[in-house]
Amino acid sequence: MNLQLPTLWVASWSLLFGAGALAPLLGRSTSGEAARGRATNIAILCALLGSVAGVIGALAALIDPGLWSTTITLHSFLGSVWSRGYLPEVSLQIKVDPLSAVFALLIAAFAAIVAVYSFDALRAPYYRRQRTWIAGAFNVFIWATLLVVVVNDLFFLIVALEVMTLAFAGLTLYKHDFYQEPQPPGHEPGPEELKDARLAPQVYLGVSHVSTAFLLLAILLLVGKAKSFSYDDIPRLAPMTANLVFLLALAGLGIRAGLTPAHFWVPLVHPCSPTTTHAFFWSRRCGGATWSFSWACLQPS
Repeated sequence: MNLQLPTLWVASWSLLFGAGALAPLLGRSTSGEAARGRATNIAILCALLGSVAGVIGALAALIDPGLWSTTITLHSFLGSVWSRGYLPEVSLQIKVDPLSAVFALLIAAFAAIVAVYSFDALRAPYYRRQRTWIAGAFNVFIWATLLVVVVNDLFFLIVALEVMTLAFAGLTLYKHDFYQEPQPPGHEPGPEELKDARLAPQVYLGVSHVSTAFLLLAILLLVGKAKSFSYDDIPRLAPMTANLVFLLALAGLGIRAGLTPAHFWVPLVHPCSPTTTHAFFWSRRCGGATWSFSWACLQPS
């Protein structure tokens, strides 16, 4: 592994978010409410520290892009298979160019704000049962979202997007799980609320998979020409092919970002997630809309 600044930066917040994702397991292994509360606080603290590390590194990359914007290969997979030309080479690459650094800064800054808010918010009585896994999934969600903007290969872009999708899909189960508990008189959910809480994770996963299908089509067109998943190896395409890749990428990322007319899932899915992660996901979705255009426009050229 090449231990340059971007590598150390990615490793630092990956370790912190990983610790935050695992901390709630300690709380679930004990029966005491106080122990679960401590595990939740540790997870949120890890999310805060990881976000701060993300902010620091992104600012450094913007101040001195020369030290950060080189492509770094962290690991190559099944080199003997790829070297024979049967399949495109798969390598985990990172690259923190100014565009990536801007979005990493926005994501990490919003995540830090939400983490501070979560320390007190997750103590609310209606989060009592779910707060440990909310804190753990929040760490996974931030980690995957940051990874989306710093990976430099199309294969791991899809992997990071899918991890992000699964993390948030788990969080959208919150309201459905909450409604299984006895509710105070006068606060019982109605049939429509129960239906929405049940459908939200299904709709979100369905929409995300449609988005991934469009992205995979765009990626196949790019990889077929480049024989590599790396962004650096994407060739200059013929105008018709480039336009098709742009439209497929815009459709895939636009659906995921909730761009009109693919915004129908947003009012159903967002209210079913916890307030803390709902706030972060909304800010990430707004940034994701701009990043969708940037990625789709810049990569095929």
